[in-house]
Amino acid sequence: MSSTIQLSFFSSPLADHTDLWFKELAEDKMVCPVFTLPDLNRPPLQIDYSNLRSDFNRDGFAIVRNFLNQDELRELTTQTEFYLDSIDYDATFQTAAKKAFGGTIKNLQEANPWFNQQLRKGKPYRFIKELLESELKPATTAYFERIPGESRGIEPHFDAIGHRSWGATIWIALDAARNSNGCLHYERGSHRVEYPAKVGIEGFDKSTDNATPIEIDPGDAAIHSSLTVHWSNPNQSQSKRRAVSFFYWCT
Repeated sequence: MSSTIQLSFFSSPLADHTDLWFKELAEDKMVCPVFTLPDLNRPPLQIDYSNLRSDFNRDGFAIVRNFLNQDELRELTTQTEFYLDSIDYDATFQTAAKKAFGGTIKNLQEANPWFNQQLRKGKPYRFIKELLESELKPATTAYFERIPGESRGIEPHFDAIGHRSWGATIWIALDAARNSNGCLHYERGSHRVEYPAKVGIEGFDKSTDNATPIEIDPGDAAIHSSLTVHWSNPNQSQSKRRAVSFFYWCT
């Protein structure tokens, strides 16, 4: 029997901000983003978890179109850009393009209370908890950018390197992700295969029929198991390909 559940707006964006954080912002003369309340008349996202769970368990990944509505996407993008400005991300842009994990920043939740709240209480948390039918241990919030004109992508790997624990990542697109700008690729069914626990799996064939490019639009979400092999090719276009992910372990 199908089980369709409504998933509502992100947690209140300012609910868990601390006085200390605002004090630090003031001292640094930084300006905190200003938010409007969400449109309460907008219908929440309808998700058929039964079918989605079946896809996820079979393939090791699943796609949810329009996971974020326009208000939520705008909020996530604003918070992300605010955080990147706070760490002077653009100053390291060219250097990052030359690194194996260029354009990747992990543990945003440790530096920004808003990301911490979303990781622990927000829509991504509630979604993954329902999808996996498990209590969760929040792990990390990360920013991923395939930088225009870069020469390297991220080689095939899975997230549970070292211990092969069960969990999942929800990867939310801020820009359109296409083959030309380094979209994610998943190897269908790879969560059922025991691959070497390293980034850059030796001998891995990225050209099989199971290699699936994940071409999605802003606000769409790609969800993958912690054991699913995934990678991204270099961004050979002049279009940005940014995303924010929320990663969880099952408990």
